[in-house]
Amino acid sequence: MLDPTFNIPCSVDSIHHFHNDFNYIAGAFSLLFNSIVIYLSVKQTSKMRTYAKIIGLDSFFNICFTLTRCIVGQRPISTLDYYYYFTVTPLFFYSSKSLQEFGVVLTYFVVYFHGGIPAVQFFYRYRALKDESVTMFQISIAYCILLLFSMSNAVWYFWDFDSNPAQYYDAIYGGADGCNSTKLPTVTVVYKNTVGFEIHNIYGQGGLCIIFLLLLYFAVQSFRIYNVNVRQMALKTRQMNKSVNILFILQTVPPFIFMLFPNLLFALNVLPADLMSYTSLALGVGPAISPLFDALTVLLILPSFRRQILRKFWEPHLSVTKVEAITKDTTRSENFK
Repeated sequence: MLDPTFNIPCSVDSIHHFHNDFNYIAGAFSLLFNSIVIYLSVKQTSKMRTYAKIIGLDSFFNICFTLTRCIVGQRPISTLDYYYYFTVTPLFFYSSKSLQEFGVVLTYFVVYFHGGIPAVQFFYRYRALKDESVTMFQISIAYCILLLFSMSNAVWYFWDFDSNPAQYYDAIYGGADGCNSTKLPTVTVVYKNTVGFEIHNIYGQGGLCIIFLLLLYFAVQSFRIYNVNVRQMALKTRQMNKSVNILFILQTVPPFIFMLFPNLLFALNVLPADLMSYTSLALGVGPAISPLFDALTVLLILPSFRRQILRKFWEPHLSVTKVEAITKDTTRSENFK
């Protein structure tokens, strides 16, 4: 059986209930705050309009990412020779083989696409600071390239999946306390030591490395150009650019730490075999908070978004307070007459 047993969904010490509850709670807040970001991005001034479109688009992808995790609930377990994919939400827990495989492929597509978005953001940032001639069409081309890579890498998994995962059930579930042999959770299996999977691995992880290198290049170039031009900028423009710089940096960190880095560890097998199973915890918990962190960063860092939040939730309270104060003053004045 798989060791440690907390990775087996049907075992008595399984953590899949914690995985689901954490995903649902973080997901609910993520959907709320990312929806607010999309709403506020539509209300931005012309100076922030293009940035707002990119930020709003990022929040839309955050919502797609959150929904996929909450509906599918993929939990990958890596051993020396195999990947085991469990789907621990009620809809996919005992699903058919083909439905689970579709859920795994969909999750990989969303994860890789979501992880590549910061590179596109810094591409726009670099072009906007360099010559200010960047258009949404150019940004759309960059998104299309990322889309094609993410989709081709995800669909490739259909050829990697073992056609008869039932033959591994004894190795996965055998002897696990709590697993009923008559009804076991569906599992998708990938054998790592095939030529086809090794080629796929090079393609997928090579693409991730290229994304990361592009991200570093555009980030460094953006800061270089910003530092050269910062003294020539008006005060408001300088403050806006500084806020956008901080925002894009903070939005880059969670996808890399919680998605790209663990996936690279999975693919490269650089950790000892007995530690590989524990990396699934990072893939189970980290990505759940990444979209939420993304939305909160936008709402707290960018002044234009922060001001709109204050107008919506704080100014009505101030208006009521002012009306009450004026009413009291008027009443007091009439009493003195």
